[in-house]
Amino acid sequence: MTHHLSALARQAAQASAAIRSGRAQRRAADLAPVITELRTGGATSLRALAAGLNRAGIAPPQAALWSPVAVKRVLDRIEEFAST
Repeated sequence: MTHHLSALARQAAQASAAIRSGRAQRRAADLAPVITELRTGGATSLRALAAGLNRAGIAPPQAALWSPVAVKRVLDRIEEFAST
């Protein structure tokens, strides 16, 4: 019985990860035009992009404000999406 519960927990974790990943991918796709616009406006660093997203009032995934790390994660997802 314990083995069965372990397998169910593993399946649930995999399903949850797939859902979260899909949401993050859709969010990155939604942000791509905004990031392109910020870059066109001169924002070239992760810090500048984060500041631009914060000024635009766009909520980050988890924290109160965008950070360079959060921007990097979104950029990685945009790049991953563009290459598929």
